[in-house]
This record gives sequence, structure tokens and C-alpha cells, in this order.
Amino acid sequence: MGTRLFGKVFQQIYDSSVAVKWENMVVFQQLIVLADEQGIVDITIEAIARRTNMPFKMIEKAIRELEKPDPTSRNRKHQGRRLIRLDRHRDWGWKLPTYTEYSKRITTEQKRQYNRERMRERRAAGK
Repeated sequence: MGTRLFGKVFQQIYDSSVAVKWENMVVFQQLIVLADEQGIVDITIEAIARRTNMPFKMIEKAIRELEKPDPTSRNRKHQGRRLIRLDRHRDWGWKLPTYTEYSKRITTEQKRQYNRERMRERRAAGK
């Protein structure tokens, strides 16, 4: 794991099927924060519990739910699963299959900043 401890969480998560059980949503949000640049969380449930100060059993239960297919998910990749096990021979380590897709999305503020910079460059070129 790198040293970055942030991840993009979009407001639509509150309207998604992952929010049906608040525990699943909170655990998923923590996994977004703990993931590396590729959306990999290659640590044990015990380590997740220590880092987040969340109960082991809650994390374990939520992860098992997030690994299951979700027929109501907006994203059909991996049958709507939020987590994919890195190695089926061990009970830890996951990939968030849509992580890179969401991390590349720009926010409204990023778009505004980009437009401001572009206009600044355009004005400077016109002088």
C-alpha cells in the first residue's frame, strides 16, 4: 500500500444498492480509501479493522456481501460485484473492479478549474 489515504466517493453511492445496508456502504467507502492506484486492497480483514477502527465481524460480513453478484447494480461488470478476490486460495486481498473508472472521473470543481485555466491561457495568447 502506498502512502495516500484518500479516494473519490461520489454522491450516487447513497442512492445505489450498496447503500441498502449502511454497514456495507461504510466498509466499501473505507476500502476505497485503503485501495492503491489500481483499486487493490491487498491486506487482511484484521489489518482493515486495525486501520479503520471498525469491528472485525462487521467488516468480514460486509466484504462477503460485497463479493456477491448484485443484480441491481448500475455496473454489470463482474455481475455487479463490488469486490473481486485477488486469489481464490486465500481469504483476503481484493480488487475494486470499478475503482480506476471512478478515480478518472472529474468532479465539477475540477472541470471549473480546467475551464478557468483554459480561458486564462486563451486570454494570454490573445495579448
